[in-house]
Amino acid sequence: MTRSASLRSVLFLSIGLVTNANAQSFEQRAQVYMDSTYYADTTMVGLLVHVEAPDRSISWTGVSGRSEKGGAALQPEAPFPIASNIKTYVSATILRLVEEHQLNLNDPSVQRSPKSHAPCSPAMARPRRPSPLGTCSRTPAA
Repeated sequence: MTRSASLRSVLFLSIGLVTNANAQSFEQRAQVYMDSTYYADTTMVGLLVHVEAPDRSISWTGVSGRSEKGGAALQPEAPFPIASNIKTYVSATILRLVEEHQLNLNDPSVQRSPKSHAPCSPAMARPRRPSPLGTCSRTPAA
């Protein structure tokens, strides 16, 4: 089973776990499924799943596997690299804000930037090393 297929299985079957009504708690069923998924795919290093379902009083983080090949067991509170997956979360958050009329996709991004990252006026500009936010500092030019 490929890594992406394993992750998709966890997501799809997690939905089934939430709606399954047997004696075990959601957390127990989810952990058993995560462990079986981890042990079924020998190429996987570690697996972390977090579920928030306030309407069902669920806030759960489960882990299975290792932090790296041959490393220590993965812990729920340990940092977990999410790499490019962050784009999905940012996009979902932006679309939720649009849906709630708190954000308009046609607004210039500078309207939403913190004041410390707003474009500098020529009087404030002082060349610095290139950065994603521009090439000026917020101190007056000498």
